[in-house]
Amino acid sequence: MNVLILGAGVQGRVVGDALARRGARVTPADINPPAGGLVLDARDAVAVEEAARGMDVAVTTLPASIGTIALPALLAAGVPTVDVSFTLELPFHLDADARRLGVPVLVDFGVAPGLSHVLAAALVRELGEVESLRILVGGMPLEPPAGFGHAVYFHALDLLGEYVRPARVRRAGRDEAPDPLSETTRWSDEELGELDAFPSDGLRSLLASFPGIPEMEELTLRMPGHLDAMAGLRAKGLLDPANLAQTARALERHFPGADHPDHLLMEVQARRGDEARAFRVHVQREGALTAMSRATAFTAAAGAVVLAEGAFSEPGVHAPENLGPQATARLLEELARDGIHVARASKLRPLLSPPRATT
Repeated sequence: MNVLILGAGVQGRVVGDALARRGARVTPADINPPAGGLVLDARDAVAVEEAARGMDVAVTTLPASIGTIALPALLAAGVPTVDVSFTLELPFHLDADARRLGVPVLVDFGVAPGLSHVLAAALVRELGEVESLRILVGGMPLEPPAGFGHAVYFHALDLLGEYVRPARVRRAGRDEAPDPLSETTRWSDEELGELDAFPSDGLRSLLASFPGIPEMEELTLRMPGHLDAMAGLRAKGLLDPANLAQTARALERHFPGADHPDHLLMEVQARRGDEARAFRVHVQREGALTAMSRATAFTAAAGAVVLAEGAFSEPGVHAPENLGPQATARLLEELARDGIHVARASKLRPLLSPPRATT
């Protein structure tokens, strides 16, 4: 298996290492690649297409703006692609080109969105007419730092975006966009104790894929106290657009993820009448790799295996929930190989309902 990894940052390196352990010939490509990698500006479509020719699969771990530029070049090269770039809008405008060229592309293929959507689709297939679908997910410090209660495990501006972008939820059949910090809830986990949660925009493609589900939401999990800290930053104007970059730099400096070992918890819950089913994933940090990096990169690597093997080969631009049962089973096998285990369990229960306002 010949694999091109566009983007040699932390996620790209972890994806490449995971595939190399499987015997793949991995070519990392970046402006500053690791030793043996390919020097490449992913904004150069001609160079990307040339590098991708002859590859069995490509994985993009680029910033969203650059990933949008590189993806058409990968299509032109005819290479099946897993895209981990979290673009503001999914690149479905390329679907017709991907179908015409016979290329399958999996987008939003990290842990959430990504694995969360795969598991959501599996529950919908099992239950049929699902009445409610909920995703709860968060990467959190094992020992929260005082005063903030969280740490920066990925790009700080992207982290802050979770608190300032309108969420996307569906309530009583209507799509809504609540302010994330205006609606927080408290949950009890059988293993971890009490956690706070707030609505995010992580549903993304699920809203279109399952228009008949009347209740849908993704909630981001955090340790108690952190959301009060974020509300305090907002009250001081530090989350205003003009101040956001400066706030991000300060958080990176004072609360780096490397100094605060993390774990990642995710539950996907679905209900039809009195029947409820759920998947649970709990990932720990391992050595220098954060739990968030492991969960995201290993999902992308497993997706690359699925495409390279032809377990999923339908041309077009596909959201993760389009995988189907056989490809999903293969994906979960590969994740287990990397120590990411998906259990049939639910240990999270709401403590406060309806949502409480954060002031």
